[in-house]
Amino acid sequence: MHALFEAALAKFKFLETEFGYVARDAFVDDVRVRYEGPRAWFECFHDPRGEVSASLGRNPWSSENRLMISTIAVRLGLPPPEDIYSSDVTPVDQVLERVAEFLRKYCRPWLTGDDELWIPVMEAWTSQQLRRLARLIQELPSPLTRWEIRALEYCHERAERED
Repeated sequence: MHALFEAALAKFKFLETEFGYVARDAFVDDVRVRYEGPRAWFECFHDPRGEVSASLGRNPWSSENRLMISTIAVRLGLPPPEDIYSSDVTPVDQVLERVAEFLRKYCRPWLTGDDELWIPVMEAWTSQQLRRLARLIQELPSPLTRWEIRALEYCHERAERED
């Protein structure tokens, strides 16, 4: 068994016990681990040159159906977590612990697949459907987060340029 997979089994055990996820084996050269749950999946990627990134998505697994943890952090109005994903500064085991803590604390709606409210917003942002995105953001519950306010301002600025 590869080192990343062993560390992931230890750090992300809560995905199995609390959410019913199943750990999948590491892929090429011990750089990627995937967990599959009843409605969603979680994937962790380690670039040995010094980066760990993590993403979530709805089943079935698809690279197009990927939401980066950093995007979730920004969406929630949290500082972008890039600094905690640098394994050249911190051992990968500690980075995986931080990712696990972030998942446990902030990502329950995505882990359970109960993220219906935010999926259309993320899809509109990803596909740059700015008029739709502005409408969806305006329909979100108040108060808007910093990300939502910035995204709405961006939509209006781009719409003014296009008109």
